Amino acid sequence: MTNIYRQAKNLLDKREAGGELSWEEFQLIKTAELALILRGCPLPEDMPVAECLEELAKSVEGENNMEVLVGKDEGRWPKGTRIRKVNTKAGDAHQDGALGTIVGALGPASPSQRAELIIELAKKGVNGDIEYLYWVEWDDMPGIPVGIADCRIEPIEEEKDVPDRKS
Repeated sequence: MTNIYRQAKNLLDKREAGGELSWEEFQLIKTAELALILRGCPLPEDMPVAECLEELAKSVEGENNMEVLVGKDEGRWPKGTRIRKVNTKAGDAHQDGALGTIVGALGPASPSQRAELIIELAKKGVNGDIEYLYWVEWDDMPGIPVGIADCRIEPIEEEKDVPDRKS
């Protein structure tokens, strides 16, 4: 299973060395950071994000590794739920209406974690209350789970209710 923390740490190292990141690489880092907050890791002012990512990467890779795998938790919507993208932001790889399937979740965040998340995200200009972080396989990217906050997707009842459109 892919170690998202190791990937994010390597991307932060790349950026620190002066390398440029693609939008997808930036999103991977942000997904890992959300997972840090949901799992109750120290906030960036207490421990640099790169250090926290390194520690989590080691814990996943070690002999006595903890399970921090994509898709381990159950969310409000179960694995296999068909979803559509909502609340698209500028630069998102998938636009409103894009279809996918939930393959896993991380959460739920406790009320205090949610409050911390709202504050941290607001500092970055992002509005939203996040209870779960979901991993979704988008229809146009099968086999590649992508992290997304619950406030940016919605379940769809039946495929026949989805307008025929190109993603």
